[in-house]
Amino acid sequence: MPPRARIITSPVAEDITPLGDGRVRMRVYGAGRGARDLRVAADEQRLTVVAGRMAVSCNGTLSVLEAGQAIAVAPGVEHAWWSTRVGELCLEIASGP
Repeated sequence: MPPRARIITSPVAEDITPLGDGRVRMRVYGAGRGARDLRVAADEQRLTVVAGRMAVSCNGTLSVLEAGQAIAVAPGVEHAWWSTRVGELCLEIASGP
């Protein structure tokens, strides 16, 4: 008997909308989803939570932000962010000097 195929479906989706002036609005769906891999930006980034709840790791320090809160990440700082809840996380990311 041949092995049965597994079908894997992912409920996770990502939506990115350019807003202009170096800003984008990003939506991710599902706990733990987002930019979990550590990265370093060349320019300052301002992450503002529009809806949901987000965890941010900046140089090893963990912060949790609710809707309406923001964090600025300086250029050259190692950081990552992700949703802490099931459902939608919507945030705006502004980049620039």
